[in-house]
Amino acid sequence: MLLLIPKHMQECPPIPATDKSDLLGNLFDIRLGLIEDRYLHLTNESKENVYFITAKSFTDVPNKKRDDVFLSNSLDQLKRLDPEWTKLISNNELAKKNQEKDLDEKGNIDEKKSHIKESRFLKNHDYLISIRGEPNGYSLLNITEIKKYNFVPSHYFVRLSPRYPGNFHMEYLHLIIEQFIKHRLVERFEEMSRKTKEKGKSYAAFNSFSIEELKEETLRYHSSIEQQKEVTAEYRKQFQKWHDQRLIFHQFEYNIYYASTNKPIHE
Repeated sequence: MLLLIPKHMQECPPIPATDKSDLLGNLFDIRLGLIEDRYLHLTNESKENVYFITAKSFTDVPNKKRDDVFLSNSLDQLKRLDPEWTKLISNNELAKKNQEKDLDEKGNIDEKKSHIKESRFLKNHDYLISIRGEPNGYSLLNITEIKKYNFVPSHYFVRLSPRYPGNFHMEYLHLIIEQFIKHRLVERFEEMSRKTKEKGKSYAAFNSFSIEELKEETLRYHSSIEQQKEVTAEYRKQFQKWHDQRLIFHQFEYNIYYASTNKPIHE
């Protein structure tokens, strides 16, 4: 969707033309997350604890209090793991609950469930996309807990793991995937949702995109890592400008409220 910006606001920095393109399936190993009920919360050999990441694991998700996200002044503070959730992990409370789930009716380890392979553990260069409801992207780059604990994605997510991480400035790669989701996948979801509602159904009845279709999508990108870094730096700069102006506007809104409900200081 092309945005029409008024002439007096046309200060948008240009982006250099991209010089390479490839299928998402060639750039990423793309897989659906695991169905938690089918797995033990343990690794096979070392029997270490494993934790499933769900939508509720993140702070910046719909229907959650987002004051701490709104007041953040950095991109690095967005889409972080919920501190209350990670507290359950650090206190060993979540591991105890998971151990109970792993038992059968006789109190033994449920042999019908599979152990989790270490190859399924999430890494910081991975990117998650929610597949139920409106697509939402989650970069794991700045989540320090990823290296500390064994995390796997639930089937609420599709996991994109870069095949050739050395070819990219990883923040740039995650940035262009995020824009792809916001514009391509979300627009398609909205169209699918509209058609579904016309039939009297809810969008909850379908996945918002197909993994096989996602693999066939083409992504254009800059092959020069230096240029990738320049695009990322400009994005951070523009984000900061937008964020600062948003804070000023919300302060102005509050000043209107304060003036209309309180007596002037120098009356």
